[in-house]
Amino acid sequence: MLKTILYAGFITWKGNLYPGKHEAIIPYETFQKVQSIMKRRRIDDPQRLSSFQHTTILGGIVFCGYCGARYFCKNNSASKKQHIVQKYYTCYSRGKSNKNMIRDPNCRNKSWNVKKLDAVILEEISKLNLSRDFASYENAPDNSERIASITSALSATDKKLEKLIDLYTSDTIPVQILNERVAKLNAEKETLESELDTLQNAPVPDLSTEKANEILDGFQAVLDSNDHDLLRNFIRSLIDSIIIRGEDIEIHWKFTVF
Repeated sequence: MLKTILYAGFITWKGNLYPGKHEAIIPYETFQKVQSIMKRRRIDDPQRLSSFQHTTILGGIVFCGYCGARYFCKNNSASKKQHIVQKYYTCYSRGKSNKNMIRDPNCRNKSWNVKKLDAVILEEISKLNLSRDFASYENAPDNSERIASITSALSATDKKLEKLIDLYTSDTIPVQILNERVAKLNAEKETLESELDTLQNAPVPDLSTEKANEILDGFQAVLDSNDHDLLRNFIRSLIDSIIIRGEDIEIHWKFTVF
């Protein structure tokens, strides 16, 4: 992120630097100072490397749909004689390269060839770029009234339960009737709580329609730039996560796709 000039309001294309149409997040002067500091650190301490440095355009956003572990890039030798190395996105639980990242040691979720998965995701972005068939948080449904209604109903149910307990302790109703009424109220309460949880945890798109369109406008320029870091950050600006379940690929966009 510190090396991506996109944040300073510029884009690179065919090795040249051009002012972008997007608004800069940081001043260009600040970006230059950061580059100077990083260059000095590389000279002073050449061993300063990040173990989490991403080498793929989907690094950090691919997850296993079975065990929940993150996917990482693993090199496999397709031909030792010809020194051919194939790169694969592999579940940490299956790859077992980092014990701290393993969620299920028995996970056998599919490993995807890096070029193939990259191509699938870029194709989906290309389709979206052409259709622009999406919505933003501006169009997200307003569930506030229903949430307030459920909250009120839950409060009323709790009061009914308290009243039943009071009636039972004062020997006003027998235990059999108490159990029947309590079971019914608890069932109603469980249904209400389930609906409330669904409404409160409903995903809300991060991007406005205007911002999503602005990002997609630069798609072809980013592709043509052949800038690995620029492309990775472009993808991350559109996609929250990618879930792998065998052959199935589930993309969680930062906006709602119709």
